[in-house]
Order: sequence, then structure tokens, then C-alpha cells
Amino acid sequence: MPRRAALVTGGSSGIGKALARVLGEEGYALTIGGRDEAKLAAAVDELRGVGVAVEAVAGDLGDEEAIARLVEAHARAHGRMDALVNAAAYGSGGVPLARLSTEMLDRHLDVDLRAMFLTIRTSLPMLTEAGAEHGKALVVNVSSLAAKGGTPGMSFYAAAKAGVNALTESAQAETRNAGIQFTIFSPGFTATPMATWTEEAGVAPEEMVQPADLGEGLRFLLRTSPTCLVREIEFSPPAQREIIERLAAWRTRAAAGTQG
Repeated sequence: MPRRAALVTGGSSGIGKALARVLGEEGYALTIGGRDEAKLAAAVDELRGVGVAVEAVAGDLGDEEAIARLVEAHARAHGRMDALVNAAAYGSGGVPLARLSTEMLDRHLDVDLRAMFLTIRTSLPMLTEAGAEHGKALVVNVSSLAAKGGTPGMSFYAAAKAGVNALTESAQAETRNAGIQFTIFSPGFTATPMATWTEEAGVAPEEMVQPADLGEGLRFLLRTSPTCLVREIEFSPPAQREIIERLAAWRTRAAAGTQG
């Protein structure tokens, strides 16, 4: 059994892979989950290439049974869970509220919020054991600055992430005496595949937060003491407000063109 082990959802790319890499660098044995088997295999090769002990489990986190299989596979592989990183998200954006389908809304709520609740609930026994052992089992829930302010084309995502914030704060209140620490990561626009829709409005990846920046935030959390609870870390690009204004202007132009 490893000294420390972590489970990362959405670990095959973007923010999740960056966070998994830091956990591996810090000595954690890993399980990463994701939907795309090819991306998972590539991520495993990359992580093992730098000496990280990692297993991968493919599955759709919109399916409760897939979540159970993921956590069970982690338990079989590593026997413990000292950190849980919930980074999985449904990758769509740029859809105005008027054209938002119920199916898309349900998909975001299922993957961005419901799956996080189910993963935490299923992982609690192992997290509680780790908290009792060393006083600091860590849960990082990746949210978004979109949950705190209006972002054009992201109403469904923002609503789900606001729920993530409330879930995290409530879970911390319930487990505060169990040696489990919950932290919200709230990034602004981040250079991941999920943000590629902003390129239509002229927003470049170089203007955004980089996934590795969130990795360094996680490294900080791993090194704080059990008596230091960090409730939230925000990661904002300097141009966050300007990017939102540009997206709003782009949306207005697009709507005018459609009406014309």
C-alpha cells in the first residue's frame, strides 16, 4: 500500500491532468478517471514517463454506477484515499440562454454537480480513515469564477458551479471534526479545451490562466498543516473582466446578425 494515494476525476486533460501531475510529483499514487479512453491512455503514459504510479478508469460520471466503479477501482489499486480532486466537467460553452436545450442543462448538472456529490459521498469512508490517521485528508473541488458573476453563454455552467460552492461549504461543515479539508478552486478563463469556444470572440489562450497555475495552488495546499484550512483559492487572469466584456459584445453582434 502506498504512503499516500489520490483520486482525480477529469484527470485525462486540462486542469485535471495538471493537478494529477502535481500529486504524482508530491509522491501520491494516483487513479485518474475520464470518459475518453485514448486521452486517459495518453495521460497515463505521460505521467508514468515522469515516474508517477498511476492507474486509469474510463467511465461517464453522469452514471452513478460508473462513479462507484471508479472509487472501487481506486480502493483495489491503492487501498487508501488521502486526496480527492473533483475536476471533471462537461465541456461546452458559448450557448445563450434562449438556445439552451434541456438536455444540455441536465448534462451540466449531472457531470458538474451531481457527479461531484456522488463521488464525495462514495469516497467518504476512505477519506475519513485518512483523516483519522494523519489529520488532513484533502478534497479539492474545481469550481469557477463564473459562479460569482454573469458570463455570457455560460448560464448553465455558472449555475452548476454555484452549486459546487454550496456543496463544498456544506460538506466542510459536516466533516470539520473528521480531519477532512475541503477547498474550492475558482479559476477564471483557463486555457483548456473547454475554453476553445472563446476563440470565436478573439480570446487567445495566452490571455488566460494556465492549468499548471492551479497545479501550483494544489502543491501549496498539500504542504500546509492540518491546522490551516484554506476554504477557497481564486485564479484569475488579469484580463478576466475585459474578456467577459468582449464576450458580451461578441454575443450582441452575433445576435444582431441573426436577427438581420
